Amino acid sequence: MSKYPNDAELQFAGCAALATLANANSDNQNIIRECGGIPVVLDAFRNHSHYYPRNALMALARLACENEVNKEIICKCGAIPLISKAMEEHPTDPAVQGYGCVAIKILSAGDSDIGFVDLGAVELILAAMRQHPTNRTVQWYGHDALGALLSTTKRREVMKRFRESGGVEVVRQALDNHDFPRQKNVTDLLEQ
Repeated sequence: MSKYPNDAELQFAGCAALATLANANSDNQNIIRECGGIPVVLDAFRNHSHYYPRNALMALARLACENEVNKEIICKCGAIPLISKAMEEHPTDPAVQGYGCVAIKILSAGDSDIGFVDLGAVELILAAMRQHPTNRTVQWYGHDALGALLSTTKRREVMKRFRESGGVEVVRQALDNHDFPRQKNVTDLLEQ
């Protein structure tokens, strides 16, 4: 990937390979980080976001999953605006929307605000859920991402944006139409 940064197809395939290697494997996550894989994925994401960013989103999410060191590096290297931009630019692609929601969830979970809320993550998640109402994966990942954002230090801002953006209706529809585990802090918003 480093040798051929302008080859979009190679970057697409390379991100998919790194995502597969990093999936639920902390040793591989660490090796990829130590070999400079995180900046390579982010460069591919920056340079080829028009080409179909789902594999870069998937790679970032899997590299960060349950790996605080990788999560911190990914955030410090500028992933947050890239994730938001990809979701904005590819609203009709359920894979981009789903992996975008997963990346938001993983990078936001258990942390103070890392910038997603100010970049409109609540609105992006709800837009993804509205655009893909029959896609169980987008609905589930969107629901989980909202739950993660509600656990940040920006909880009040998330709640305000959620309500102002019609989140109650969107989440109710998702819960009525799909069977997946509920995030208590999201379903609590429906009762308020």
